[in-house]
Formats: sequence, structure tokens, C-alpha cells
Amino acid sequence: MLQETFKTLCNVFDVGIIMLNSEKKIEIWNNWMVKHSSLENESVFGKNIFEIFPDLNNTSILLSVENAIKNGMSSILNHRFHKYIFPLEKNGMLMSQNVTIMPIEMLEDKTRYCLIQIIDMSASIRREEYLKQQNEKIENEKQFSESIISTMNEMLFVLDNENKISFVNTSVKDILQYSTEDLVGETVDKIIDDKLILKKIINSGIVNQKETKLIAKNGEVRNVLLSGRVMKERNGNITGIVCIVMDITEKIKMDKEKEEMQKRLAISSKLASVGELAAGVAHEINNPLCIIKGNLELMKDDIKCCGDEDESTCDKYIKTVSIVLKSISVLNENIKRIEVIVNGLRKYIHTDQSVEYVKLNDILIDTIRLLLSIYEKQGVKIDLELLEQNIIIKGNPGKLQQVLMNMLSNAFDAVNENLESKNIIVKMERNQKTNGEQIMVKIIDNGHGIKDENIEKIFDMFFTTKAPGKGTGMGLNICYSIVKDMHGEIMVNSKEGQGSNFTIMLPIYSIEK
Repeated sequence: MLQETFKTLCNVFDVGIIMLNSEKKIEIWNNWMVKHSSLENESVFGKNIFEIFPDLNNTSILLSVENAIKNGMSSILNHRFHKYIFPLEKNGMLMSQNVTIMPIEMLEDKTRYCLIQIIDMSASIRREEYLKQQNEKIENEKQFSESIISTMNEMLFVLDNENKISFVNTSVKDILQYSTEDLVGETVDKIIDDKLILKKIINSGIVNQKETKLIAKNGEVRNVLLSGRVMKERNGNITGIVCIVMDITEKIKMDKEKEEMQKRLAISSKLASVGELAAGVAHEINNPLCIIKGNLELMKDDIKCCGDEDESTCDKYIKTVSIVLKSISVLNENIKRIEVIVNGLRKYIHTDQSVEYVKLNDILIDTIRLLLSIYEKQGVKIDLELLEQNIIIKGNPGKLQQVLMNMLSNAFDAVNENLESKNIIVKMERNQKTNGEQIMVKIIDNGHGIKDENIEKIFDMFFTTKAPGKGTGMGLNICYSIVKDMHGEIMVNSKEGQGSNFTIMLPIYSIEK
């Protein structure tokens, strides 16, 4: 008989223990086995284990038990290869087990027994499965992150705490033409032109969209926007810097080309409007020239006749000088008229791009003076309503005059279709919605107006409602760009058949009283 103390000891362990005699009959069936097999000790004691578990016949369990009893050999059956060995359950589910089968000899009679130890591996397997799932999740997230990083158009590189490059994405290699081996382990000075930007990142912890330059392998300098952030451990120690860099080299090039194109379009628009003014201006210049020519002929005749009249030489001289002086006065007045017209044209066609402080009142007066007589000959009336104060704004006078000329030209075309009255009003007002910090120039006409469906399109490039050959569709687009560059805006209020009101709003720099 086995000692009772050994049996008691077997019940202490949180594993299954079965003791078989040489006939494979159960001598010990501990409490753990009772719990997980639902078989009481009395119902299995003295019975052959393979009668209780007939499914285990012809399995590795039978072979291992026989080897333990007959040959004194031990065996371990692992759950990885034998998923369910004994039909034991835990929480309604079959239990994964590790089974150890070993021989035991009693000291008293040298009788050999077989000890079967069953260890529940379910929790361990669940942990393994959980860890496996977590590792797969981490690996998937890593692959996902790597795929995003590799497909980014922006360059990304990571620096360690010695400012050495530890990682670069595909865009760095594509844009700067370096291989991974060329960069990893090298200091960032190899590719970055601004040595101070890293200090700014370290000092502030983050830098957003800082314009700088990177140097490609072939020496080409790339214009970029760099955003950087420091990486820290929990204790606050800096471990490195991650940088995301947007290459704007081509954008800068395209912006310059666009700017040049807009300049050419603006000049073309000016030249087109100068062509439209040419006939009227020629007529305006021709009138004072005819007066000058006539007065010169009179002066010539007076001088010739000076010696023919029967008067004293002194009286003749005084009379002739008086006539000549009057003629000279008339000449000066008409020369001034020509100067005004020519100076107005010169200012308008001037291509200087410089920004200066401009008296808005003077620009309006000069522009209206250029157009007034030409428009009046076509029956178009222009009224100019200025403020008493002289409003100073910041901008290019030639460009501002171009905006006014273009809008007045559009108003002229609009009112010309009105058979009864043709009125254009140019009016200055302080914008009360901005506490008077903006000046408004309103150009109001009583022309045909604009259709509702065209209102949102009138500032689009190449959009025009004029007949072919009469409009390019560039004028209002250029006006919009010029005003926007001056930190202003253009608004339009129009109804078909009721005229239009274009409002230019510009920030006021100062006011002269």
C-alpha cells in the first residue's frame, strides 16, 4: 500500500496526478483530476486507466505508460504536438496539456509504478496566442507605417542625439539622389544647409514649415519647408529629432513663371487699353497743337508787319511785344494741356513694379483726366466724388491706375448700350465696417448689368461676355490679382438691366487733411 502521506501530498499540487500500478490500474487520482474530469476518486480507484479513457488506447499515452512500467523510461507529451491528450475540461472547454509520464519505485518492495503528471497549459497558450496576436498587430502596424512613410511625397529623416542620420525614407533617396548607405550614420550637415535650424528645434522642441535648403548628392540646392520635432524619453532626455521636409523647388520655379506671366499679361492689357485710348488722346493733343501752330503764325505775321505801319518805332515795338506776349501765354496754356495728357499716359504705361505711398485722390484725378473728354465725346458722363482728406495708400501707382482704367473701360462698354443716359460715378467712401481703416472706391454705372450666373465667374481668367475680338477675359482677373497684392479686395453688386457697382477696398496707410 502507498503511504497516506504521499497521497495527501499529491492533493496539494495544482496539477493532475495519476498513479498506476504495474497492471495500469489507478492507485492515486488526486483532487485536481476529480475537479477537471468530473470523476470521483471512488469511481476510478482500482480500474484500468484505458477502460476509463478508451480513446487513449493505441496512442502515445499507452506506449509511454508501458515504457515507464516495463523499461523505467520517462516521456513528455507536449501540447504543441498533442493538442488535447486527456479529455479534461476547464470552463467548458477542452484543456491543452503537457503530460509527463515517469516510473517510480517504492523502497519497501521495489515495486515499480507509473506516475502521470498533467499540467494545464490553457492559460499559457492563451498568453502565447495573445502575445502572438499583439506581435502580429505590432508587425502589421509597423508595415503599415513603413508603407505610408515609403509612399510619402515628403522627405523624412530621423537623427540620433548626435545629429547623425539613423533613418531616411524613399523620398530622401529619390529627391537628393543618395542611397541609404550614403546617409545612415553620417551627420546631417551632409545634406542640410542651415546649421542653426537644428538648434532651433532642440531649443523650442518643435519647428513648423521653416524655409531652408537641402543639398543633393550632385551639389544641387533644393528649396524646402522643414518641420522638426525632438524625440524624448520619459525622463526628458532627448533621443533624437524627426524631420519632415517638403520640397518646394519646383513650386518656387512655377510661382516665378506665373508671376512673370502675370506681368506680361498686365503689360499686354495696358497696351491694349492704350490702343483704345490712342484715337481720343491723339484728338486731345491735336487741338492744342493747332492752337500753338496758329499763334506761331500770328506772331510771325505781327513781327513782319512791325516795320510797315506808320507809327513811331517805339510804339510799333511795344504793340508787337504785347501781341507776342499774349500769344506766348496761349502757347503755354496749350503746352500744359499736352503735358498733362502725356504725363498721364506715361504714368499709366510705366512698368516699374516698386511699391510706394500713393495719394489715392491724385490717382483718381489723373485717371479721370485721361478719359474724361474721350468719354464725353461718346455721350458718357463721368462724375468724380472725392473725400476732402487726401487718402494715402501703399502700392504701385501704375498698377492701381491700370485697375481703375480697366474698370472704367468696362463701365464705358456697359453704358454705351444704354440709349437714354450714360452715367458713370466714381466715388470715394470710408468703410465703416472696418472702423474707417479701409477706403472704398466705387465705380457705379447704369449699364446693362451682369447676369446672376456670371457674377461668380467674372474674375476668372479668360472669362468674358464681350463679343469676339472686343475682350480678352484678362482684365478683371489682373485687377483682382493687383488689388489682392495690395492687401485689398474687390466686390461687385449687379443686376441684369440695372447697372453694376464695383467696389475696390484698400487699407489706408495715412490721411492728409
